[in-house]
Amino acid sequence: MSSRKRQVFSAIIMLICVVPMLLMAVHKVSHDQGAETYENVYGLALHWTSFLIIVWCSILAMLIALVGRWWYFWRIRRDSLRV
Repeated sequence: MSSRKRQVFSAIIMLICVVPMLLMAVHKVSHDQGAETYENVYGLALHWTSFLIIVWCSILAMLIALVGRWWYFWRIRRDSLRV
């Protein structure tokens, strides 16, 4: 299996696992039940709002990394044009 196919397959599996959990968390929080808990794989009780905070922070970190990558390559391209 090629690297590209593995990336697509991994993304699809990740979406299948995360999207239902995300929808459940949004539903619980929007119906004022965000303080209820669920148990994760390790048996720890987590609040639905905690899950949404983790998702939000992950998205924010990815966006910051994307902007940093864009800025880094923009500077390399700008410096290579000066020479």
